[in-house]
Amino acid sequence: MTGIDKARETAEKLKKDAQERKDTDTKAMAATKHTLDMVRANPALAKMYQDNASAGSEELSGASPMLKVFAAGKTMDRLADGRKPQDGAFYYKPTQEEFSDIVCHFVAVSRGFYTKSMDAGNNEPKFNQLVGGVIINDEIPKPFVMWFNGKKWPALKEFGEKARVYTKSRKMPVPMFALTLHLTTRSEKNSVSESWLVDIEIMQNEDGTPTVVSDEKEFVFLNGKVQYFKDMFDKIIAAKGVEQEETPTRIASDTVGEDVPDKEPEGF
Repeated sequence: MTGIDKARETAEKLKKDAQERKDTDTKAMAATKHTLDMVRANPALAKMYQDNASAGSEELSGASPMLKVFAAGKTMDRLADGRKPQDGAFYYKPTQEEFSDIVCHFVAVSRGFYTKSMDAGNNEPKFNQLVGGVIINDEIPKPFVMWFNGKKWPALKEFGEKARVYTKSRKMPVPMFALTLHLTTRSEKNSVSESWLVDIEIMQNEDGTPTVVSDEKEFVFLNGKVQYFKDMFDKIIAAKGVEQEETPTRIASDTVGEDVPDKEPEGF
């Protein structure tokens, strides 16, 4: 057999193998289409597919679903259309959206931890806590992680004290994640700079009782996110946290005049 014959034989074999792979792929695609048709034909199963489309793949993006308060001149964040968010608006990084206020659930709160200060000439660590929650401003729930430190932290402490009234109630204990919250921002100025603070309101019914989750599926969904956020907190703290041998009573933070607590808030 000549070299040309061998080349032809090899080419024919490659062509045959390619056709066999194509036939196999075609059969696989047909089988997949068939099973998807079966799913679509079952409304309950189709709904489960939609509700759990992101289950298990939340970490594939490699980033936490960060929620922050936009401060003009301090960040380069932009909206999806390229505009700057409004100063003091909530900025949701995954979808590049802004919200003037937020209705949400706090699903989990991290332990307190310290990070290095970003201030030039300031080597003192900064106290932080993370909140993991779900925004429910529209029909699509949006999970988020938000940092509370410096002047933002007292609002979280106050929320913990108020939430404790319901989570520790003897009549009907209410899980923290079942409380419906309303978040707003406000500006606080000093002689050096302007800070945007977050106010946390536990929404109430007309009779003064808290507005809570009343849908079983929503309750199960939120409860299922508790461990998701705890695992996320562990990763963030492992990456950002620093050791704090002795907790000082006063620590300078990222805004002049701020004090950081010397212990974690009660109520969580």
